[in-house]
Amino acid sequence: MQNPSAFPPGALLDSPQAESTQDLPLVSDAMVGERLTLSSFASLSGNLAGYPFVKVVVERSGPQGRPVLHVLNHAVYSFHAHYIAEKLLRVPAAEVE
Repeated sequence: MQNPSAFPPGALLDSPQAESTQDLPLVSDAMVGERLTLSSFASLSGNLAGYPFVKVVVERSGPQGRPVLHVLNHAVYSFHAHYIAEKLLRVPAAEVE
């Protein structure tokens, strides 16, 4: 497993803090290289059997050879592979199925 200090500062998760979920930020398809706050988590997460979750992709060789964390919007990308195809490989998602 990669040492967390090897990730860019924006890629590390915030420690849990009490945060209001009102006025959630508008979130597009993913959050890339930024801290994941509780409000962002709520905006991006899906729900499975009553448990909220987020999907992550680690781009191991990002800019300057450093890893970059991508937190995916579950409502936009139901499969990690579709995000990887469209955003990282720049091919239509149908080509990876």
